[in-house]
Amino acid sequence: MTTDSGVASKFLHAAIFFIAANTSAFNFPFSALESQVQALHAAAYTATEAVNARGGTVAARLQDIPNCIQEIAGHGVHQGTAVALAVVQTLTGNDL
Repeated sequence: MTTDSGVASKFLHAAIFFIAANTSAFNFPFSALESQVQALHAAAYTATEAVNARGGTVAARLQDIPNCIQEIAGHGVHQGTAVALAVVQTLTGNDL
């Protein structure tokens, strides 16, 4: 980092601090963003818990949702097939 870029960086940080300290409107977007992040985190938690997604982080659990959905759908297909075969076997008297 050159001396000029270091001075510019310090000036920029000082200007941002000054604006943040003296402008309540500047703080509002951050609190609104924080609120949105918390809402997204809660929604992600609800979605991942609903399908029992696995992973060490929220991102990993969100990425695991498609795998869980395929597993859940597969169980549903197998159960539906078993019920249909049982009904056909009962109605026809044939051993399937």
